[in-house]
Amino acid sequence: MYGKWWPKIAVACVIALAAASCSSAADSDKASEATTTAATSGASGDPIRIGAIFPMSGAQARNGVASFSGAEMAVEMFNSQGGACGRPVELAVQDAPEPSAATAAANALIDSENVPAIITDTSAIALAVAPVAERAGVVMWETEGIAGPITGQGHQYVFRPPFSAGQMVQQMAEFVATDVADALGKAPTDVTVGIIHIDTGFGGATAAGFSSAASEQGLQVVLQEAYPPDATDLSSLVLKVQDTEPDVLLAASFIADAILWEEQIAALDYQPPLKLGTTAAQGTTDFRDALESGVNGIVVGGIPSKVAVDKIAPDLKDLYDAVVEGSGGDVDVLTLNGFDMTWLFLHHVLANVCEGDITPDTIRDQILAIDLPEGSTIQGYGVKFAPPDDPQSGQNLRAIAPVMQWQDESLEIIVPQGIATSSFQPPWDN
Repeated sequence: MYGKWWPKIAVACVIALAAASCSSAADSDKASEATTTAATSGASGDPIRIGAIFPMSGAQARNGVASFSGAEMAVEMFNSQGGACGRPVELAVQDAPEPSAATAAANALIDSENVPAIITDTSAIALAVAPVAERAGVVMWETEGIAGPITGQGHQYVFRPPFSAGQMVQQMAEFVATDVADALGKAPTDVTVGIIHIDTGFGGATAAGFSSAASEQGLQVVLQEAYPPDATDLSSLVLKVQDTEPDVLLAASFIADAILWEEQIAALDYQPPLKLGTTAAQGTTDFRDALESGVNGIVVGGIPSKVAVDKIAPDLKDLYDAVVEGSGGDVDVLTLNGFDMTWLFLHHVLANVCEGDITPDTIRDQILAIDLPEGSTIQGYGVKFAPPDDPQSGQNLRAIAPVMQWQDESLEIIVPQGIATSSFQPPWDN
């Protein structure tokens, strides 16, 4: 229907922002730093420029590039269908490999580009951009990061359409206390849990949240250790985990360090009975491709890996088919999420404010007015944001965070039952 969208999208460097950086990013075959997605033939009015801050380089580059490819596909498709009231959307893109770069990028987009909204990706970036956007009265729309403090701060302009870390870890802890405990033949109070995490906003929030949720379920947390984002040797941590012998090990990681961890536990001939991860790393096609059949049995919490096509609207199924085609038939979970969350912003926000003045306030008011039932996004989410005076301010209260498992190198949903595509298969049975 739509053809192959990525990587056909043209980009042009914005010289006023960082022309030299554009060249550097292009040379590394990553999405260019400080770029603009070009308007397409379907929309021909004055462009609507929206900021976008993604980690295109650095430790989280694999995550950022995968998510951004989905966001660009969403913009391309949206523009091909006429854009917002005939006006194309352009993304003024900034690469932010670390939080300080994200802060500088946000200030540049607000001061130089005068954007009414900024799309962000990953917890570290969102946590850096949120206070800048809030002070300036500019909307921030986070597509992937799940760190708790991104929302729930009483902010007027900060929103997160996907789930929070709290929503995800609660589901994961309940799964361990029920399905995993039953499969082990143990009471939940006898199940031991170890936690390792990258020392970032995402890693820390996920580890702390899972530890708390696990304790509430009666599970025994026997280890909780952080490692630096630039770690190249995790062997000492492997030995520490091995000494504690947890029944379940959660690794809150990004792609590169998750692969490093798997390589090093294999080298030291150690495998915990059950390995838990998240879709920030262990749920990605990069992770699967690195481990091949070794990925099977790993349980993952986070972004839905499958689309319940019988439970979403026909127009969403058409979009999903186009994303799959544009991804060469094997869409990464981060790319699908980047598309879905960006499409939500374009289709349900910009398209509904474009007949009047497009300002941070009109965008914010439209976001707070969204009231969509379950099944209104490709990933099956409903959408309703908590208002500023709510304890979960800015959070999509209808987001879901299923539990999945790699089975035959396919990531299958195993919880909740309503959208499950398979059932839990204990790795120790294999």
